[in-house]
Amino acid sequence: MIQILSQKHAKTCSTLHQLCFEKNWGEDEFHQFFQNQSIVIWGTWQKDILIGLLVIAITVDEAEIYTLCTHPDYRYKQTATSLIQTAKTECSNRLVTSLFLEVSHKNEAAISCYRKSGFDDIAIRKNYYSLSGERNDALVMRSALQSVYKA
Repeated sequence: MIQILSQKHAKTCSTLHQLCFEKNWGEDEFHQFFQNQSIVIWGTWQKDILIGLLVIAITVDEAEIYTLCTHPDYRYKQTATSLIQTAKTECSNRLVTSLFLEVSHKNEAAISCYRKSGFDDIAIRKNYYSLSGERNDALVMRSALQSVYKA
């Protein structure tokens, strides 16, 4: 089940993020996210385990995915796709017209998931990430959203 998370989930979010990323966010960063009115954090659970997490910032009619992660034991089971679809639907409901993200050009699994979810490549940020001691480019992607607003 996908739900919007709250302050009480900061430690759980941090634990999942640490499982998924070399450069990860701690509990303090998640507490700051939960205090920011423009940020929404969705999570999905399997019993009492947080298996998926999506952090998004919404600014007027644009939004950006800050992070999307899936517990290593639950990858390739549509967890990320479900979170993306929920975010896209909720953003459309909030009259957001464009959803952006950045992903390492070496993260082929994530890029494939994003493309299947309707994201298009729009730019490359050279040497954006520093991972395992080397610099990696970021692929900037965008998905156009259909607003539910009817004039």
